Amino acid sequence: MEIEAYQDNERPPEKWKSVLSLVAIVIIGIILFRILFALLIPIVTLILLFANRDLVSKIVRTILDLYQDEVYKGLLATLGSIFVFAPFVVFLFFRTVYYMFADNKIEVKSSTKRSEADLINIILKEKVKNRLKDDDNIGYR
Repeated sequence: MEIEAYQDNERPPEKWKSVLSLVAIVIIGIILFRILFALLIPIVTLILLFANRDLVSKIVRTILDLYQDEVYKGLLATLGSIFVFAPFVVFLFFRTVYYMFADNKIEVKSSTKRSEADLINIILKEKVKNRLKDDDNIGYR
């Protein structure tokens, strides 16, 4: 017993319609892929600017101070910042990566130094306590 996929009045689609729909799906996929990558760089740039807002705000304040000092200095700084923006974003990326990974190692090293310093303080306190006990015992003899 054979099951018919199509009713009596229906026929399978033409071969060219199937190929056309496949080509349309591929083209739409490529367009969406390009849009995603076109939006990726601005989104990453905004994330980096927000993550390093302390440095960015310091630079913006410096440029504003240059505008208040003399207008041509502010204009030159603005023009320079336009040309240096792309390398600055790359710098912010590496700065962010550095602070994500290297900063933790620095804290771990300082915490071990801190614990060594605590041990030295404990030993010194014990020695001072022992000296004071010795002085107390000498007075009672």
